[in-house]
Amino acid sequence: MIDRLAHTVRSSLLVGCISLLTACAVPPTQSAPAAPAANGKVFSLDDVTARARELAARPYVAPASNLPPFFGTMQFADYMQIQPRSDRFEWRDLPTPFRLNFYHQGMQFNFPVRINEITDAGVREIRYEPDRFDFGKLNFDREATRQLGYAGFRVLYPVNQAGKYDEVMSLLGASYFRVIGKG
Repeated sequence: MIDRLAHTVRSSLLVGCISLLTACAVPPTQSAPAAPAANGKVFSLDDVTARARELAARPYVAPASNLPPFFGTMQFADYMQIQPRSDRFEWRDLPTPFRLNFYHQGMQFNFPVRINEITDAGVREIRYEPDRFDFGKLNFDREATRQLGYAGFRVLYPVNQAGKYDEVMSLLGASYFRVIGKG
């Protein structure tokens, strides 16, 4: 029961965060009450909420990890070498003050997270690309990253200093969520 409740809370929290993120990323003059899905069908927050409830009502099925041993047994110091490349931040070329970067799978973050962007044009999956990351001095088979994914994402915004993008929100793995304010 507790697992199911935690899953429902996480689902609701994620839907709320994605809604907030979408609202922040699109200026009010461009926002719409509903967005077309990839199949062209229009949906709203009520539809997303209904889908989350439907999924939460199903029995939990644990996902299978796709991590090769090198990434699955990483220590914290090795995981911290994997850094997002600022020249590959999502939204860097858009007229928005926000930037989006991603956490890489590894260490205890065993499962890929599919990340979708919802705009007036529809839903677009932001596909995993290993070249979004600098892997530091890690020595591993680069081909092994091709079938991996993101473990979460960060929203960046120049909250403290113009031109310096600070983390303002993070979602990582199944349970890590934080929002950071000015200062």
